[in-house]
Amino acid sequence: MPNGKPNILVIWGDDVGITNLSCYSDGLMGYRTPNIDRIANEGMRFTDSYGQQSCTAGRAA
Repeated sequence: MPNGKPNILVIWGDDVGITNLSCYSDGLMGYRTPNIDRIANEGMRFTDSYGQQSCTAGRAA
């Protein structure tokens, strides 16, 4: 894409773990996510991320 804008897609899910997507777990959970797998295989995958749980503030109080 030297002459065009890049296509950027961010998929954000609630309560989704890395093993819930078969592009990371190779179907370990017993099902496949072929559409997300295709997007992941054609683009980038990020394997390291950090995020605060939504219940952290309530548990700390």
